[in-house]
Amino acid sequence: KLGHKKRALPPPADDDEAPEKVSRAEAIKASLVHAVKETPRAYARLFCPGGGDPDRPSASGAYVFYICFRRACRQNYTSFKSFFLGVVCLYIAIGFVLGALFTAGPEAPNVLGGYPLDICRTQYPELQGSCLDLQSNDYVTTIMTVLFIFIALSAATSASTFGCEKPQYWRECSVGLNTPAYFFAKVAADMPLCFVSIFALWAPFAAIFVTPMAPGDLFVALWLLNIFGYFSGYFISFFLPYRYCGLAAVAWSVWWGILFCGITLSMHEGRRRSTQVLAFALQDEHADAAKIIDEFGRARRHSASQLKFLFYISPCFWFMNAYFNASTYHPYKRVREGRAKGEAYFMGVTRYASSYSLLVNFSSSLGWLILINFCLLFLDLWIITTTNVHKKK
Repeated sequence: KLGHKKRALPPPADDDEAPEKVSRAEAIKASLVHAVKETPRAYARLFCPGGGDPDRPSASGAYVFYICFRRACRQNYTSFKSFFLGVVCLYIAIGFVLGALFTAGPEAPNVLGGYPLDICRTQYPELQGSCLDLQSNDYVTTIMTVLFIFIALSAATSASTFGCEKPQYWRECSVGLNTPAYFFAKVAADMPLCFVSIFALWAPFAAIFVTPMAPGDLFVALWLLNIFGYFSGYFISFFLPYRYCGLAAVAWSVWWGILFCGITLSMHEGRRRSTQVLAFALQDEHADAAKIIDEFGRARRHSASQLKFLFYISPCFWFMNAYFNASTYHPYKRVREGRAKGEAYFMGVTRYASSYSLLVNFSSSLGWLILINFCLLFLDLWIITTTNVHKKK
């Protein structure tokens, strides 16, 4: 009690006084009210830290960005020799190898259309549609097999941006580091590396692997995909120790680059599966109409509602939309020049696009890819700012 009086505090409760009883419902209500009032203030302090004490003001966000950007550039670009050998030469070699593998066959990659319409008209009605389908599309199948390589390379590289200096970041946050300024400074320092690496890969690759797609369009699409890989590396490094980030980057790239690129597993795969379910059900003599309708509806719901969202948020799906439109759909849908200009070229192109849901044009597909990159960037900012708060104090 004497100590409380010296510090001008109210006297403590006597030992014989019974503590005030609070019901569990009241305690939960008080906790919720406190969380609702304090959470926005806590997030505001994290995203927009104050200026510090008047006698010892903190640095402004712009100055913190400048300091962190200069330090990050010194970390990324230590010397021209290491940058040239470790980035430029490495990615040039990868581009040469991939381009040589794609063109190693006796014939150059190409698109082979369906059979002539006169021949297809003589087939059974059930076979006439598949008779007009593309027999092969080397452009799409080859680029699809290496999408995960592009993402894995960039994600494994960018995982070290934040993954290697977590303790240093937490220590600097404890003395007032502006996290958004630090985050955007590190991202800005990585962007030249992202651009140069994909340019070094694209130059030999586009020179060897020639498609109807304009080389500039291919570069823009690959660059946006490479940016997604860098943002993915940040995302992975926030949750895993750095020693596991490389393996996680490969798994992450396989998930988006192979499973949900739109070719290996089509968005309409479930529709074909539901049609097969209906066919088998109709062959069953003991199946009544209600059972057939129930099985058919269950198959369609399972395919459309559970997987379609993953395609929509997959950057590789939108990359394949843009790539297919520029390399196959636009050049081969109609004749572009000559006497037959404007006439149908390969009728199977439209069926191919519908079967794999590659129906969005080039510019719109890149727009969706840019939107996904921005969403992932701000998700990374939210995670680095609002997680591990107890280690930043």
